[in-house]
Amino acid sequence: KGVKETNYMVKDLKPETNYCFTVTSANENGKESAKSSEVCATTLVDETIEKPATPQNFKVEATVHNELTLSWDAVADAKEYNVYEGDRLIGTIEETSVDITELENGKEYCFAVTALNKGGESDRIEECGTTLVLEAPVLTATAESDTTIVLSWDAVTGASSYNIYYGDEVLAEEFVGTTATFKGFNAGKEYCFTVTAVNV
Repeated sequence: KGVKETNYMVKDLKPETNYCFTVTSANENGKESAKSSEVCATTLVDETIEKPATPQNFKVEATVHNELTLSWDAVADAKEYNVYEGDRLIGTIEETSVDITELENGKEYCFAVTALNKGGESDRIEECGTTLVLEAPVLTATAESDTTIVLSWDAVTGASSYNIYYGDEVLAEEFVGTTATFKGFNAGKEYCFTVTAVNV
């Protein structure tokens, strides 16, 4: 801002990285013009510095539902790391681990990591992992009286609530607990129920 010449050097950029710029003009009163059309350029490789080695011991682990943890060994001379899902860059970080959240249960995801310094970007290391699956509850139905049925099940790891069904009819959504009592049934008639586990 406030540059009076018609050229300007932008410094301290990353090597082998594409940057895009626009320019506006301003008069003495500070009135600014519309932006110029955008132009882009890619910085050169700093050939005086060797690019870092490829990260090693890359792991993709499922530790929490809807989440995968990526980790790898630190690379000497690396300043940052690029994290990719497939060919899509999803982040640049300084740490050697990252949690990828809001994923689908029981689905395989593939990631890659590269190391960065002023010499450029290392080769990729790739690994895939599958998110955890919520187990189905083991359900028990007990007749407490001629009109009352009690449903009970073991807690499911990772579940925050449960949905309870009578056939296709929803009896309860986001039910918290592992025991539910329902009344108003007819004596001597069979009733069938299912329960599903739900996470966050």
